[in-house]
Amino acid sequence: MTPTQSRTARSLLGITQEELAEMAGLRMSMIEDFEGERRKLSAGAVASIQVALEAAGVIFIGGPGAETGRRQMTRIIEHRSALPNGPVVEVHVRRDATADPAVFAYVNVNVFGQNPDPTAFPERLPPTDAFLQALAYAERAGITVVWVDDPGGHYPPEKRPVRDVSQP
Repeated sequence: MTPTQSRTARSLLGITQEELAEMAGLRMSMIEDFEGERRKLSAGAVASIQVALEAAGVIFIGGPGAETGRRQMTRIIEHRSALPNGPVVEVHVRRDATADPAVFAYVNVNVFGQNPDPTAFPERLPPTDAFLQALAYAERAGITVVWVDDPGGHYPPEKRPVRDVSQP
């Protein structure tokens, strides 16, 4: 993870350097120096920052990005009030006792002010598959927000994959 990724992820989450330092168990001066590119941190400290950001809802997806070495960050949001203007990949999780499987998900690609694209993901999927497909689609399309709409709490964060979708 780079200093730019840390700054960008904090911005997506709307958190301060002080809040990130607390979440990562580091001193604020370490975050300031790292993000300001004044200091190289140990691999363990950088991992602590990345884990804290992932726990807060940022997922680093995609491979190291052949030419650029950059990874796209996708923010996973739970609350409709946090939706930005612009394109969003939506994962809607529902329960239907008569369906197989009983808990399923469907994915929409939505641009505000337009109807969702019903052809992007035409079928119901198991939630993990829907989540991975939504992240992969977001990466390909350059969309930085995935909204998980799960009013019944059937697919909580601890069940979701949190690592690269491009890796086996």
